[in-house]
Amino acid sequence: MRVGNGLIDKREIKYTQQFRYCLIENSFLKDTQIFQYPLALVKLAHFIMDCRRARVQKAKQLPLVISVKNVQKKTNLVVAVMGANRDSETTRNNFNKRFQRAASNLNLKTKHDTFDTAMLEIKS
Repeated sequence: MRVGNGLIDKREIKYTQQFRYCLIENSFLKDTQIFQYPLALVKLAHFIMDCRRARVQKAKQLPLVISVKNVQKKTNLVVAVMGANRDSETTRNNFNKRFQRAASNLNLKTKHDTFDTAMLEIKS
């Protein structure tokens, strides 16, 4: 919760017309090292989305793309969550196609190790 609130309070979450994004690059803090694990990063993203929904009731619920840098492995773990309520997620998460297209266009090496295709690891 501390990392999520810190990202919100420091306005580290950037906005585009189609989604929000956040980059976590400080690998020296123990709090951020836990987010090297995909499910922990997904939980952080959902926490940020829930906080945003609680603070701004009428705000448009945009998807959130969040990335954390792993200095040891020289990779970035990237996750996308949708803006809809996760209990009844009616908006389909199509970021897997967006991620694949972007990686192909930029000739990046990616790795999909999870069932969730809106989660990938990019070689730095």
